[in-house]
Amino acid sequence: MKETVRMYFDRIADTWDEMVPEVPELEAYLVRFGIDPGEQVLDIGAGTGRVSDRLSGMVGAYGRVYTADFAIEMLRRARERLDPTCTRPVCSEAERLPFRDSRFDKIVCFSAFPHFLDPLRTLHEMFRILKPCGRLLVLHTCSSASLNAFHGSLEGVVKHDMLPGIDEMKKLLERTNFYVSRLEENDSLYWAEGMKAAD
Repeated sequence: MKETVRMYFDRIADTWDEMVPEVPELEAYLVRFGIDPGEQVLDIGAGTGRVSDRLSGMVGAYGRVYTADFAIEMLRRARERLDPTCTRPVCSEAERLPFRDSRFDKIVCFSAFPHFLDPLRTLHEMFRILKPCGRLLVLHTCSSASLNAFHGSLEGVVKHDMLPGIDEMKKLLERTNFYVSRLEENDSLYWAEGMKAAD
């Protein structure tokens, strides 16, 4: 199943940016989340690097954005877009992230969470690699019901990729030891934010 999903995203990498339009509100959402100059930030499920491109401008010359995806062709497209001086592409499965404990200040997961094969294990990994007081944002620009209906209408490997409702996401975050700092869901926004407690 894992290789089938990887092959699916590799096949559509060259047309992804044309298939999926830009989100005008995205930068404002990232500003609202709060990315500071000099921070170490992970963009997980990064696809062709659109979010990483915005994040790299926010962390500045002394920060670093790690652009992680398990589809090598998506990462190839991301490399073409991104400034190599402040970004690092990483080919990795979300369930087994190749980073040391307490590595990152922030993690951004935009429009990717439904595609993780083991959501609970992925959240455990995110928690592990965040610094104390580090924060995670799971972000979509639609409701879980709308996204799940869309995925359900498709054929192929993503047909059953579902985003948990915001109440279920709260439970998942709490099970993985996150302090849930902000939850919001409406027709145009899904925002689940968790924080790792200080030591």
